[in-house]
Amino acid sequence: PLLIGGATTSKAHTSIKIAPHYHGAVCHVGDASLVVEVCNDLISPERKEAFKEKLKIDQEAIRVRHAANVKDSVFLSLRDAREAKFKTDWATAQIDIPSRLGVWEQPNLTLEEVAKYIDWSPFFWTWEIKALYPKVLTHKVWGEQATELFRDAQNILDDIIKNKRFDLRAITALWPAQSVDDDVLVYDPDRPGHVLETLYFLRQQREREEKKPAFCLADYIAPKSSGRMDYIGGFAVTSGEEVDGTTENRTIEQLIKEDYRGLRPAPGYPACPDHTEKATLWRLMNVEERVGIKLTESYAMHPGSSVSGYYFSHPEAEYFRVGMINREQMENYAKRKGMTIQETERWMQPNKGY
Repeated sequence: PLLIGGATTSKAHTSIKIAPHYHGAVCHVGDASLVVEVCNDLISPERKEAFKEKLKIDQEAIRVRHAANVKDSVFLSLRDAREAKFKTDWATAQIDIPSRLGVWEQPNLTLEEVAKYIDWSPFFWTWEIKALYPKVLTHKVWGEQATELFRDAQNILDDIIKNKRFDLRAITALWPAQSVDDDVLVYDPDRPGHVLETLYFLRQQREREEKKPAFCLADYIAPKSSGRMDYIGGFAVTSGEEVDGTTENRTIEQLIKEDYRGLRPAPGYPACPDHTEKATLWRLMNVEERVGIKLTESYAMHPGSSVSGYYFSHPEAEYFRVGMINREQMENYAKRKGMTIQETERWMQPNKGY
């Protein structure tokens, strides 16, 4: 069996693009806490055949729905989609000026400090104990079992910390930035007006009955035409939990609940599905040299315990899915990035709506 997981994967992509090309069971696992349960189903003599048959039926249904959606899709023109963008009153919008700009490493990360930010709830879910930490420890049904599991986990964690088994490395960056249509210009903090790199994003384009904005991540950055300077950030972390260098004095509980301003999407997320954009982030922060995270030819990060992404601070920013786009936007995107249409279609195949 082949298990597919991670923040940039989906059940639809697994069913449509991967499963048809593999002879065995291909299962999308939406959360690491579910891996044990899925594996139990796949190896159980009593359940495995029924599980694989249901998986096959469900994936075929997803493929049929997808084919129908592609056939029936109605797209806005790229011009109309940009007109329908998420709008901000940039004349009055609050843009906080960072106290620090540029790229910097986090040299004093310790396992003891990072351990404070572990969200233990998924750990218990892995053991099919569906309750939240720390209340699970006093649960009338699972409390005793949960307490025993937690004690064992703490012993393992103490060993990891005591023997420094992980080498935590992180890099953080904040740059001046402005948007132009669907792109974000990233400026050199030390040379005002000098563009270091351009970040390219895609825009929602499918026509919908509801009058919702056609979102693009560039909408969350002040446009160049506004005359105001905004800011965008980047980060790359390896061998540990994701570290946010600008936590706005949030408590650990608030960070675990993602109770903070803005977004932290990564290339490959539904809002920015192009994995090749990681290369730009790597150049901006010199990631491989500074923290040792390499990109494979398919833009996966190595070592696998790595996390990277952008910081958007817009107070109304929300996650969204770009979804399918038409040939007009695909060609426009290829031209902006300096790629051939064939190469762009290969990387953006899940978003190809024609």
